Amino acid sequence: MQQLKHRIGLLQLMVGNRPPAKIPIPVPPSRLAKSNEPRSHPLQLNEQGQILEAAIEAAANAILKS
Repeated sequence: MQQLKHRIGLLQLMVGNRPPAKIPIPVPPSRLAKSNEPRSHPLQLNEQGQILEAAIEAAANAILKS
């Protein structure tokens, strides 16, 4: 029994406390990527999107200027 505990202790030292392995999973292409047709017009932002875009630009400019 003592020998088993010693071996387990050695294995833990060799392996260490590692997080579980992450297995990559292929992600299928989006529906937009599948379409070979060129867009006739760019996507338009709604009012909330325009406000968010302006806020992001203002924050980025403030960071760059500081």
